[in-house]
Amino acid sequence: MAQVKQYKGKLGFEHRSEEKLTLALTELLDTLEEFGHPALQINARDPHRISLDADQYQISLRLRRIPLRLGVRTPPGVPAPTAYIELAMAPCCPDACDQEVSEILLAMILKRLTVALNPLLIFWQETNKALTPNQFLGAFAPMEAPVTKEMFASAAIVDTDAKAAVL
Repeated sequence: MAQVKQYKGKLGFEHRSEEKLTLALTELLDTLEEFGHPALQINARDPHRISLDADQYQISLRLRRIPLRLGVRTPPGVPAPTAYIELAMAPCCPDACDQEVSEILLAMILKRLTVALNPLLIFWQETNKALTPNQFLGAFAPMEAPVTKEMFASAAIVDTDAKAAVL
């Protein structure tokens, strides 16, 4: 099985803002703490890049400008971003890292960043297809099955059988 060397995500914004990077760091730290991976060391010497070490991951946040000549395909009606915040998570021990758990952690971090920062677009892993915030957050919505008459009828039969068994 091939091991993933980095888990990546990108958030595209209309304008470049240093405050967004600071807010992204705060949300990242809170999310890591919630999921049991507190930051052990933070390095923010470069004004557009923050790296941190957690117990199982090395994580970096990077704020980048996008040159206009490098246009990005966006969904219809969504303007092209002029800046990105890139998130990259590298496992400290790739052989002992669970890929599914790492992808879930990445998804939860991106979800929290999406809610807090309100980006134009989100890129998941290495895909080139941009998602709108509603499309991305829709993956976290609870699945609701339509309720049918048959479901009510079968529930009533089970309920009647259960009452008869108790009596």
